[in-house]
Amino acid sequence: MVYAAFSALLLHVIGRGAASTKYATLSSLGNLPTAYMTAFDGWAHDRWGAGGMLHAEALLGVGSTALILVTLGRIRAGTAGRKEMA
Repeated sequence: MVYAAFSALLLHVIGRGAASTKYATLSSLGNLPTAYMTAFDGWAHDRWGAGGMLHAEALLGVGSTALILVTLGRIRAGTAGRKEMA
């Protein structure tokens, strides 16, 4: 279901011009997190064991969530500022 949602988002974002090239490029970039997390989990497991790997992955999840919330807050603040100017 995640890949279906990802593909739907890509198809919505790329539009009509050069769609094949854009889809292939963005789809390949979408595979980077999978490869990165596999490498990171392997490194964390070798360094800290299974428990440490799970803690490190959880910490990355919390950090990513915090980063997304901060980014959304800034986007909303920028949008609200533009509405006041209009």
